[in-house]
Amino acid sequence: MPGRRSFSLAAVMPDLVIVESPGKTRKINQILGSGYVVRASLGHVRDLPQPQRNGSSRGQRRQTALGLDIPGGWKPDWEIIDSKAKVVRELRGLGRDGVVWLATDLDREGEAIAWHLRDLLGGSEDRFRRVTFSEITPTAVQAAFQSPRRIDYDLVRAQQARRFLDRVVGFTVSPLLSRRLNAGLSAGRVQSAALAILAARDEKIRVFRPAEFFGVDVLLAVEGHEPVQASVVDVDGGVVRFADRGEADALAAHLASVAVTLDDVAEKDASQRPKPPFTTSTLQQVASSRLKLSVSDTMAIAQKLYEAGKITYMRSDAVMVAPEAREAARNYLAAAFGAGVVPAEPPRYESKEGSQEAHEAIRPTNPAAGPEGIEPEHAPLYDLI
Repeated sequence: MPGRRSFSLAAVMPDLVIVESPGKTRKINQILGSGYVVRASLGHVRDLPQPQRNGSSRGQRRQTALGLDIPGGWKPDWEIIDSKAKVVRELRGLGRDGVVWLATDLDREGEAIAWHLRDLLGGSEDRFRRVTFSEITPTAVQAAFQSPRRIDYDLVRAQQARRFLDRVVGFTVSPLLSRRLNAGLSAGRVQSAALAILAARDEKIRVFRPAEFFGVDVLLAVEGHEPVQASVVDVDGGVVRFADRGEADALAAHLASVAVTLDDVAEKDASQRPKPPFTTSTLQQVASSRLKLSVSDTMAIAQKLYEAGKITYMRSDAVMVAPEAREAARNYLAAAFGAGVVPAEPPRYESKEGSQEAHEAIRPTNPAAGPEGIEPEHAPLYDLI
């Protein structure tokens, strides 16, 4: 009889994919399939040391209290956040040997989280893949995984600079504020600068001296028509203003005694361009005015819509739209309302100066999908987008 041979089949470990929010894991895992295991970091996993709330950090060296060695070149003392220790242990176990896909958000914070995870999990740089997508759809996710990249260390350093400023400004100014005003107040990188702008504006208002001037408006009686109100302007079209009321009264008296001749009537066609797609700030403004939503409620709902694959990433300062998304919108409009409503060329918008333009504007991922499957309380914001 032939001898029996035994075989050992090594288990093929799935690749680890790390996202930030647990709300994304199921949908992304469905898109990627069984060759991947998707886990969430639940946001940041590492940070500068937290100050002692019992006041025991008083008297410490400034470097120790800040968690930063400023004279030594702004070297940080990173530590794992207490509440994330279990998360880090699980991710280390799952990503011990295989390929790790860092699919954290595509903004500055997400890039920093990706770097912290890569540093904590360790191993060769070659086993880490950085992937980003602005919408959780099969097309976008699969395209991202087909074109991975390295971590963008410029973005990481930008986030670290923001975090260092938060710590330095907060630790330095907040105690001073509390001592001077005898209240438990805090100061930060953004609010301190905003307060300086408000204070400068208030000073301008305080020293402003109003100047009085007079203009002349006339009500013209037109036979067979409603009266027409008009303002007196100069030859260049500018409104005439008088520093002396007597001069204005004299002109008004003169105009009351003369007939006015209609010299010309001009008709002009006017067109109004569609408003640009939402950025984060314009979404917050319109949601507040139309839906009476707070900023925090708007962003929480937008996060849910993004995780459900209904809209693109909700943190954006750009108004640009991907060409394929623009074409999909044009096709939808033509099918739903007729080709006549679709302009020959799509409107073009320019983002504000200084915009990062790291990703698209906030838009529906599928204009023809409608609100099906969306929670009732989320539908108004989706309709707005």
